[in-house]
Amino acid sequence: MVSFSAPATGGARIEWQSVLGRLLVMVPIDVKKDVPTRLGDPVDVVVADVHILDGDRQGDWEPGVWVFPKVLKAQLEPKIASDGSELVLGRLIQEPTQKGNPAWKLGDPTAADVEAAQRWHAWRTNQGLPITSVGKLAAAPAVSEPAATSFDPTSSSPSLAEQVRVATANAGAGTGPNPWTQADDTPPF
Repeated sequence: MVSFSAPATGGARIEWQSVLGRLLVMVPIDVKKDVPTRLGDPVDVVVADVHILDGDRQGDWEPGVWVFPKVLKAQLEPKIASDGSELVLGRLIQEPTQKGNPAWKLGDPTAADVEAAQRWHAWRTNQGLPITSVGKLAAAPAVSEPAATSFDPTSSSPSLAEQVRVATANAGAGTGPNPWTQADDTPPF
C-alpha cells in the first residue's frame, strides 16, 4: 500500500520584532510563488536563511525562513543565488510608510557591522559550519571566489568575501592573538 503525506503548511517563521535592531546576515535562496495567506490573496515569498550576529540571540541560525514583509522581500529577491552564495548584510529596522504601518527592511551596515560580519564568516568557515541550508551544505562557501558573497554589489568597495579573504590572510601578520581563531569554539563576533 502507498502512503501519502499531507502538503507542507509553510516554511520556517521568525518573529521579526525579536530581531529588530540586530545585525543579520540573510542568505536568500528561493522564491515561493502564489503562497496562500490568511487574507486570501496569494503572495510571493522569499525563502532565506537568517543568521543573527548580535544581541541576545547572537550566533543563532534560522534556516529556510519565509520572508513576507514587502520591503525586506524586495531587498532580498534580486540577491537570490541558486547555490546560496549571496550573503546580504544589514541591521533589521522599521521605516515609516505612507500607509502608517512601518516597513521591515535591512538598513545599511556600518564599518563596524562589516567587521563583525567578517569575523563571523571567518569563524563559521574555520569551524566548518554551514552558511546556508541550500543542498544541505556541509561547509561554508569558499571566500576566495570574488562573487561568493557581497553585502552591497552596487558599492565600489571590495565584496565581503574579498574583505574576509584579505583579513583572514593578514590575521597572523600583526602582534597579539589571532582574532580569527579561538582555542575553543566560542564565536569571536
